[in-house]
Amino acid sequence: MGANLQDQLMVPVPMEILQAITMDARVMQSYWNSWRYQWCKSGPLSWHHSQALAFLRTSPDADRPDCQLRFYTAGSDQVSNLNYGYPPNHNQRIIHSYAATCTRLATCQPLTTTSWSSVTTFVSVLRPHSRGSVRLSCNNPLESPLIEPNYLSDPRDCDVLLNGFQTARKIYSQYAFHYIRRGEVIDKDIEAARTSDDYVRQYIAKWAVSASSAVRKQEIEAPRDAGSHHSFKAAAAAGLQVGTCKMGPRSDESAVVDAECRVYGVQGLRVIDASILPQLPSADITAAVLMVGEKMSDSIVQQYSPSSSSAAGAPVRSKL
Repeated sequence: MGANLQDQLMVPVPMEILQAITMDARVMQSYWNSWRYQWCKSGPLSWHHSQALAFLRTSPDADRPDCQLRFYTAGSDQVSNLNYGYPPNHNQRIIHSYAATCTRLATCQPLTTTSWSSVTTFVSVLRPHSRGSVRLSCNNPLESPLIEPNYLSDPRDCDVLLNGFQTARKIYSQYAFHYIRRGEVIDKDIEAARTSDDYVRQYIAKWAVSASSAVRKQEIEAPRDAGSHHSFKAAAAAGLQVGTCKMGPRSDESAVVDAECRVYGVQGLRVIDASILPQLPSADITAAVLMVGEKMSDSIVQQYSPSSSSAAGAPVRSKL
């Protein structure tokens, strides 16, 4: 229990653009945009910031997509504010802007502005080979556990991210971006040539270190690096952790629960959540977790229902 931890590492490929048409701080801090959303549910704050997804094979040997691209109409330093910035309710005064609510809920820090608007493509490994762990820090249940994500401990994950990163660059170079593209945001702390694979590998490694630090501290994201060119922020952990209570047969020494989510060796205990998935699905885990909950609730209801013997094995549908 606690081994086999898997998560998707998300590495951003930010690009500055020449037109102020993205969800940057200036748009989010606009009282006019906040008013439009508050009373009309319209304007840029009513749009979803993730406008496109792509699933791709980074190797001809891959039998299915192994990499995902998430395109955001915001800079990498604003994406987390958008992810966690839930709209204010109608009882709040208009002067409490939507951006202030985003900031309070997400980072408790003021939003920063950059000289240019920007977009970001996040590259992630769909089925990482790297494995981490979750361990108890002591015998006090109120203490936080020790989380070690071990991002990029398997070099194959870095290869997938490298190929996905270069694909995102190719997308930015297309004609559709010709009149608005200013250029990719470069991490000036990396001395390697920008176009080289060495630069990308160092960039990916830097994000892996930041994401690992944030996960160990159990933060949603790591602090901004105030000295970097673009306020690079480590929101790189996708939050799709699975595998630490792996489902499998009793013959599998790494398995924690059986096909009915019952913990081996502990009577009357089940684990029914994302941790039972032996491997990350090639997408978001929401549908898989809902399926697990539905299936196990049906099983438990049927097992303890007084009429289960007369139902001739008919499944009992739960109401979630």
